[in-house]
Amino acid sequence: EVSMASTDEIMVRVAGMACGGCAQRIQTALEKTLGVQGAEVSYPDGLARIRGNGLDASALASQIAALGYRTSIEGAAVE
Repeated sequence: EVSMASTDEIMVRVAGMACGGCAQRIQTALEKTLGVQGAEVSYPDGLARIRGNGLDASALASQIAALGYRTSIEGAAVE
């Protein structure tokens, strides 16, 4: 059991995924992003859950949008 003092979690709603391969493509891109410790993208739920330190929700959503998907940030205050 690992305890991370200041791990952020951001949920991003993703629209436009056609299959599980789309979700995997997004997840792979997110996992390569600085500060991201883990990402889970669910095609059935249309949701990306991103964990890490010092995450910028709008930048992560923009990164997903750059892959060709529509995004909105779920339940997080964007500063």
